[in-house]
Amino acid sequence: MGSGKHFYTTGPHEATVAIQNGRVLEGIACYVLPVTSDPQSPVVPLLRFYKGDIDDHFYTTDQSEAPPGYTLELIACDVYDPNQPPPPGTFQLYRFFNSQSGEHFYTVNPDAENLTGFQPEGFSCYVYDLNQGSVPQGAIPFYREYAP
Repeated sequence: MGSGKHFYTTGPHEATVAIQNGRVLEGIACYVLPVTSDPQSPVVPLLRFYKGDIDDHFYTTDQSEAPPGYTLELIACDVYDPNQPPPPGTFQLYRFFNSQSGEHFYTVNPDAENLTGFQPEGFSCYVYDLNQGSVPQGAIPFYREYAP
């Protein structure tokens, strides 16, 4: 992994625009759920924050966890609460931080990633991973793109 920045999105159009602006699609980081307004749903919103001067996105279910200088952009998707027991078939979405670049990186399988320079920060939420199990009907891809 080089010194570029990663970006994650569920929107195919947003992913396409990012590619047109020089990002490279690395694949699907995991599967998540579309945003719902159902108050009975067991999911919580995954918030996307952005810090423009270092081109970094930060994803969390807890707004108070956002680092200083990051601005809330949108609700990226719905996920399962990291403070609740994991639903069957879900996996932790691990978060890593590179203090030299200021970048955050997210993965369900840290053992398969080259994470040189990144330190673990725990996990953000529970998601689905096609490589480790089945993905339920209605789940959507969480695309991972890279700016070289």
